[in-house]
Amino acid sequence: MSLHVGFVQLISADDAFQAAAGDPNTRIDKTNGIFPATMPQNCDLPALVYARVSGREFDTLDGRGELKQTRVQFSAFGEHHAEAEAAAVAAKNAFVGFSGTLPEGTEVDSVILVLDRDNCEQVPRLYEVSFDVEILYRNAAV
Repeated sequence: MSLHVGFVQLISADDAFQAAAGDPNTRIDKTNGIFPATMPQNCDLPALVYARVSGREFDTLDGRGELKQTRVQFSAFGEHHAEAEAAAVAAKNAFVGFSGTLPEGTEVDSVILVLDRDNCEQVPRLYEVSFDVEILYRNAAV
């Protein structure tokens, strides 16, 4: 398993995120509304897309250490700004400030908000509310 599996599980199980974006039982596309890199065509909105922006590993005097840092961008899309914002805020509240073990086992030291912004795509007309986080973590034991 990996970090992204864990944060998708965490966010998709959050009551506020489900209220904003739906869950597989209420969405017509039968997904949790969270997608890597890009949204599938004709998916239900709002939807949350995540992408790894950058990452690094920390070396120790003994060689490669277990501690890693990754920056991830989350973008919520909706037909109206309010629905994109509701999904983004719910995802942000579920994950920013988290420390502990994610559902799949990744140990997270910190999740820090580093950037947030709004945007609007003109064709098709979709509103986007996005935020970037830096995650300090150690992979789950395999």
